[in-house]
This record gives sequence, structure tokens and C-alpha cells, in this order.
Amino acid sequence: LPLLLENAGHGATRAADLTGVVHLAGTAATLCSTVLLVRLGNGWLITLLLIAFASVSVIALQGFETSYIGWMIAGIGFGMVGSQGALGAIAGDVYPTHIRATGVGAAIAAGRLGSMLGPLAGGAFQAAGYSSQSLFTLPLWALAAALVAASVFALRGGYQPGGS
Repeated sequence: LPLLLENAGHGATRAADLTGVVHLAGTAATLCSTVLLVRLGNGWLITLLLIAFASVSVIALQGFETSYIGWMIAGIGFGMVGSQGALGAIAGDVYPTHIRATGVGAAIAAGRLGSMLGPLAGGAFQAAGYSSQSLFTLPLWALAAALVAASVFALRGGYQPGGS
């Protein structure tokens, strides 16, 4: 992200600051999850995913030059990083006790794999000549799939706070 922002004309300091905003917003969303998952259940997870989808969509459509790039970066952090925190919290209640450790471990492993493959794919697409802005269309597919999965999960009974 810092290199994409620098290539779009933001200085190195601004790019580093905006990258930090991703993590600050994600931390805020994860902290909010401690209260809102109990009150809203699946609705909170879907809200986080919608915030991420909307923020990534704006960058994919308008690029990094927009005057509200900080808000879009914060939305990405709040939605994407926050949804990962929410999923971690939900997992303890969703998986049956006898497979809970395996299920949570597999989910964490899948997330780690994505965090390794994502930058590699981004670098490969940039090397192939794709613009920085067009790279933001790629996460939209994953976010759309996550929204569909969370919605189907909700329709089938979903997460019940305090249940196991």
C-alpha cells in the first residue's frame, strides 16, 4: 500500500501515515466487535464487510487522488481488518468443541496464506502493467464472496452470541 500511494503522488511520509491508518482503524473495529457482536451478531460482520466493499470500490473507481483517500483507507482497515477480528471472535462459538482448535487454526492459516499471496499477486499484476487503481478491483471479488458467505451463514441461523 505505501508504494501504491507513493506512485499515486502522495509523499513517503503521507503514504506511511495512511498505511498506519489501516491498522488503527482495524484495531478500533476489533475493539468495537467485543460489544457489537453480542448486540448485532451476524449483522455486525456483514456491516464490516460492506464498509470494506464500499471503500475498496471508491478507490477502484476514483483512484488514490481523491481528497478523501484517508477516509477510504480507514474504511478498508475498519472493514477488512475488523472483519478478521470479528471472525476470530465468532469462530470460538461457531465450531463444535471437538474441532474448535482445528477449525480456528485452519481459518488463521487461510488468512496467513492470503496475506502472503496477496502482495505477490499485486506485484505480479503491477509488473504486467496493471495500474495501481485497477489492483483494487481484485479484492472486490473476495469481499463479494465473503459478503455472500456471511449472508448465507446469517440466513441459516448464523452466529448466536453466547451459543456453542
